[in-house]
Amino acid sequence: MPDTRSCFEILGDIERLSGVLHQGAPPPLPPDRLIGKLRATVIQLSQPKKARPVKCPANYVALWREIENSRPIELPARAIRYLSWETEIAIQPNFQSLALTPERVNARSLQGLVRSVHRRWESMANTPSVGILRTALLNYSKKNALIEKWKQNFGYVLNSDGPTRFAKDILNTGRSWDTLCDEWGVEADSEFGNQVLLQCISHAVGAMQNAQYQKATVELVLPSKHWHPSSFKQAVQQMIFASKSSLQHAEPLKNFILSDSRLLDPRLPSNTPNWLGLNESARDLVIQWLSAEDIRLFFDHVLTTRNDPHGRKPFWLKYIGRVKRSRPLLASFDESRWLANVETRDKRNFGRMDYHSDTSAFLLDFGPVVVVEFSKVGNAVYVHDRRKVAHLNDSFWSEGRFYLSTLKQKSRIEAISHLPHWERKMRTLLAQYGILPEAK
Repeated sequence: MPDTRSCFEILGDIERLSGVLHQGAPPPLPPDRLIGKLRATVIQLSQPKKARPVKCPANYVALWREIENSRPIELPARAIRYLSWETEIAIQPNFQSLALTPERVNARSLQGLVRSVHRRWESMANTPSVGILRTALLNYSKKNALIEKWKQNFGYVLNSDGPTRFAKDILNTGRSWDTLCDEWGVEADSEFGNQVLLQCISHAVGAMQNAQYQKATVELVLPSKHWHPSSFKQAVQQMIFASKSSLQHAEPLKNFILSDSRLLDPRLPSNTPNWLGLNESARDLVIQWLSAEDIRLFFDHVLTTRNDPHGRKPFWLKYIGRVKRSRPLLASFDESRWLANVETRDKRNFGRMDYHSDTSAFLLDFGPVVVVEFSKVGNAVYVHDRRKVAHLNDSFWSEGRFYLSTLKQKSRIEAISHLPHWERKMRTLLAQYGILPEAK
């Protein structure tokens, strides 16, 4: 809850605390909550205040269009203050020449011009306009805390290397882009800001062993709502490929993907539009991570004793790169245990067996064939031709319950019992459909 006290009330509290310190007995320490509020308020009060954009009156825009090529000098100072925040006008050299004349320039118009340049940073970063604006800031003599901060740090605000500097601050200090924008009085939603976020990804990908960089990227950079949509997908794709060989990096990235509404589980048909624009190889890699997790969770937590004497878990993990979809189907008893287990309760990718089923099942869709494993001893592993189990294929992600009769259809290709050498028989069968284990 924000502190609503005035500066004078806060200073009064500090003065009273100072008076107590001069008494003989040491005063009791104020509660941490109060100290935290005081600290936050002092930091907020110490930040340079930035001007806020306001809607420009339409008549000022019309006036500029009328006189820009003939008599721009007639534009009143009030109109300049407003038009400096109209991006498409403010980036024009002839408007800047007028707005930056010493007798017309002021702090508000300078902030509007910087904002406008940032909003079109991709086309403006290396133009003379940036140098002219930098000179105007340097020569501005009136007192303004934010302008003074910019004047002392041109390398951040008006420099082609600015996004890189901000990116390093985010990664090294663990402060978000929103936080830095508040501190520097710049707009978060801009082409400049998008470049800051992209530079964060570039540095993180180039330093995958830097745990601090990876943590900041997944917790602060990727979740940012200031991404341009295509840049966001580009950044996610880069991080997916960079995390390919490291489960340590893949795990937090996978959790982010599953929780961010711009992505979510790529296996679910309802999320297909979210993944348009990402390389199919990146999508397949995420599916591999998710399928590997499904296999481990099923054999580790659905089998009541975690006993896998037939080696089914390591066998199927060798085929992770070939899996298109996977899903556990839980019997009622196993579902209760699943939801009570700390390691599995948040994993809601499972379907449900019918109420009378005493075994859970696990679906593995390899494209040409669909494989069904069961948790209870005595059940063979069923291999179905995808074309002959249309109902199972169509209901793969169904919220309805699955019946054993659907999973054990007589039209199966084969039902392989888990007898000695079952792996060899299964490998041979899958190979006939072009499904081979991943090379070590």
